[in-house]
Amino acid sequence: MIVGAAVERETVDVRPSDGTGSLSANGAGHGRLNAVQGGAGLRGGYDWQYFGVQLGMQAWSAWGDYTDRKLTSFLLPQAELRGGAQHHLWFSAGFGSPLVTTYRRPGAYLGAGLKLDLHEFNAFLGSYRAGPAGFDDGTTRFDLVWKFPAFHGWGPRLGGSLSDPHESSAIDWEASLGVAALL
Repeated sequence: MIVGAAVERETVDVRPSDGTGSLSANGAGHGRLNAVQGGAGLRGGYDWQYFGVQLGMQAWSAWGDYTDRKLTSFLLPQAELRGGAQHHLWFSAGFGSPLVTTYRRPGAYLGAGLKLDLHEFNAFLGSYRAGPAGFDDGTTRFDLVWKFPAFHGWGPRLGGSLSDPHESSAIDWEASLGVAALL
């Protein structure tokens, strides 16, 4: 079973309620919203030596659309299929969130994993929710994760992602540091 949660601070410029999506020069009817938002997921299944399946649910908060001033909660099922040698090299396909860092940004993805001694490397490429609105925007995202055990059953997890530009940035990126624990 995989259980995880993530929090993220997000800032958004509120768009006019007429739906044009354009920002006026004087900012009338607009504002800047800041919120700490969360996401969580629960997934379980079974991994045989050369095949695995996982099903679950995830929940996250976001603005319902670009005109909302209050957060909305969303719920989405998750599913993942894995093929390949469980403790060596494997490939996966699914929808939802393959990583804790994508709990607020679910989507459809393809992944691969490689285990060398005690080190594990995972790579995911997919089309994910970009936000800040619930499902209005999407982006292509690439995640790379390195897990290594510091002690038996748990250790640090280092990750990074690159995605299509959102708004006016050249490229969006994200770095993460977490703990992976086997309970």
